[in-house]
Amino acid sequence: MSLAGQGLVTIFPQYVSDMDLSSIPADFELNYTLGGSDHPQHLPRYTMALYGVDAGLDFINTDAGISEVLGATKLNTSHMWIGGHSMGAGTTFYVLSELLGRGFGSQSLVVDLEAPWIHSTQVDLMGNMSQLPDHTLIHVVEYEDDIVVKKCIGRWQHARLTARDQSPPLPSNQVLFLQVPSDYHGFPRLMASHYLPSGFVRDSLADHSYYPRLEAQSDFVASSAFGDMASADAAKSWFMNEGEMTDLGSWSDGVAVTPMTIVSSPLELTDDNLDACPQP
Repeated sequence: MSLAGQGLVTIFPQYVSDMDLSSIPADFELNYTLGGSDHPQHLPRYTMALYGVDAGLDFINTDAGISEVLGATKLNTSHMWIGGHSMGAGTTFYVLSELLGRGFGSQSLVVDLEAPWIHSTQVDLMGNMSQLPDHTLIHVVEYEDDIVVKKCIGRWQHARLTARDQSPPLPSNQVLFLQVPSDYHGFPRLMASHYLPSGFVRDSLADHSYYPRLEAQSDFVASSAFGDMASADAAKSWFMNEGEMTDLGSWSDGVAVTPMTIVSSPLELTDDNLDACPQP
């Protein structure tokens, strides 16, 4: 609703989490490098994710009921928001690359990775980030008490996106690395866990640190598509700068909640084991 409510056509593709790996040779050695891996599960997952996007687009273009509602309105894919949480963040690299190759996001593009898990290092699946247009705006978001994924993954992915796969880099102020903190001052406790962005019951910390960002991001994309650049600029200023976005409010006794932080050089942080995501 945070996306669709701002005027975006929204597609949520599905893919498998578990699969039969009995056909994989017993001596297969899994390699982790720079926030990615060569896990054989990437192929079916990524294939399913892209198929889901294409199936959604095909349904929009061919369903009689949708055609009646849309009338003369056409889907404008030159403005795009794309993102994912955990495994979905890793999958985003491949799907994003495929869509960029079709010209999607050529006018405005927002990429949002929440608590990222690994992307593929296989050549056909890793995606080509050199395609990222100069106007790309990116959030890579780390959660303080995430014990599910290695934090080095998102930090390496931030570096990869900034570098555009060794092409001329994006400006640092267009690729933000955000840390969402936990705060146990009051009750209920505010825990920045791995599942904060995906909980079925909305946590109050998510109401301040997650959903407003998505709403501002989608407002920027929709306003850009409508040609309302005043609204687009206001939304961009909100989610690409410290201030209202990083301020998480106050407890009932007036004590400020620990704010989100924007980290300029996440690979220089020393609170995680970078050997879990080694360099080649």
